[in-house]
Amino acid sequence: MMDYENLLDRARSKLPERVLKRERFETPRLNVHGEGNKTILENFKEVCDILRRDPQQVLRYIVGVVGTKGSMEASRAILAGVFPDEAVNKGIANYVKDFVMCPGCNKPDTHILKDGRINYLKCDACGAKHVCKIV
Repeated sequence: MMDYENLLDRARSKLPERVLKRERFETPRLNVHGEGNKTILENFKEVCDILRRDPQQVLRYIVGVVGTKGSMEASRAILAGVFPDEAVNKGIANYVKDFVMCPGCNKPDTHILKDGRINYLKCDACGAKHVCKIV
């Protein structure tokens, strides 16, 4: 007769590896520096790729948070004016909270769907659909 621990170990060995793996999603940080009267977001495209979001949409959000104009140039973003690192990275953190993380299961496995004039945040992990306002 098998004891509880042996049965538990046997059950765990039959589970797929992705079920046992616990990853904690960390919001990527932007490399921010000033050049004259501009703020340069060096790794902007890479951060958008990690978030799996359109860089133009993320830039619109950041520009709205800091209250300035901005543009994309290759893989970096340029903001008019000088802004502290904390303000820009807080903007990315808020974007992740509002438009990347699933409100239901709190996982980052989401994408944005458009149905008519309504945008939804669709979670690939739990299947939930939540209405979201895109800037």
